[in-house]
Amino acid sequence: MRRPLILVLGLVLAVGPAAGASAGARAAGGKALADQVAKFYKSAVVAIGTTNKIFFCPSRRGPQTVIYKDNYQPLLTGGPITHALCDYAASNKEGTGVVRQAIATKFATITDGTSNTLLVSEKRLNRQYLGSRQPDDNQGYTAGFNYDTVRKTTRPPLPDYNAQVGDGAGLFGSSHTGGLNVCLVDGSVRFISYAISQRTWSLLGNAADGQPLPSDF
Repeated sequence: MRRPLILVLGLVLAVGPAAGASAGARAAGGKALADQVAKFYKSAVVAIGTTNKIFFCPSRRGPQTVIYKDNYQPLLTGGPITHALCDYAASNKEGTGVVRQAIATKFATITDGTSNTLLVSEKRLNRQYLGSRQPDDNQGYTAGFNYDTVRKTTRPPLPDYNAQVGDGAGLFGSSHTGGLNVCLVDGSVRFISYAISQRTWSLLGNAADGQPLPSDF
């Protein structure tokens, strides 16, 4: 079950009429709250479907969206919703990286150092289904802790591919020849070869393993 975007962006709060207010005042207050919620839902739908070109790698594709029936709970529209996709994901799905589910990260907890820890990188995709609804490329950049926006570092990155079946398998990767771009926590960007070992990639994704990075980084 998908959580509604309203939980991510915030809650619409309203103060109702005082106790003992007339039926007319209560009705007016209820309508005002309903109008606020409807306005917020409309804004959420716009955010979900609005592409941003910086979220897409030009070597792979231009901005893309997919459209499918509303499956948020509670429903936002009950009808089709446009989802703006993205080509980048945070580290990591296993919960040892900088981005974790419902847990804030402080610089003090990144004990391996900001120049030795992965923040964001490109995500691997099945190119045959670009622009179609794939399991890891359907909810788009507004998804929460999901393979659309977070990938795992337990396996090294792999290049994109074309096949009748399959998705990105939750891995990082790209359409570039030889490797992918990574952004470290210190803000620096590096091009990493697909030849990087599983151990090195896993250590790079872990913010506090206490181990030095091997020479293939």
